[in-house]
Amino acid sequence: MPDSARTAAMVDTLAKKLTLSKEQKEKVGKIYFAAFEENKKAFEKNQGDWQARREARMKINEKRDNEVKALLTEEQKKIYDKFLQEQREQFQRRMGERRPRN
Repeated sequence: MPDSARTAAMVDTLAKKLTLSKEQKEKVGKIYFAAFEENKKAFEKNQGDWQARREARMKINEKRDNEVKALLTEEQKKIYDKFLQEQREQFQRRMGERRPRN
């Protein structure tokens, strides 16, 4: 789970990739930090239940992404979707590297 420093870095990265205005960056930051807090609470609430944590995280992230997209232009949305896909692919590669090999 990312910490607040990683969340701030993510917002900075998004601001650059999406060429966010100052107002957009502030709003995206609030959305990302709210999602971070929600994920943190869900993680603590569902300790020991991997499936419940995963489902909660997916719902929270979907809500976050929809809220962010509502702030973006059509061009920014395309870039954001590509960014999210890249993030998913990186996560899957990292998870694949962690799995024990037979």
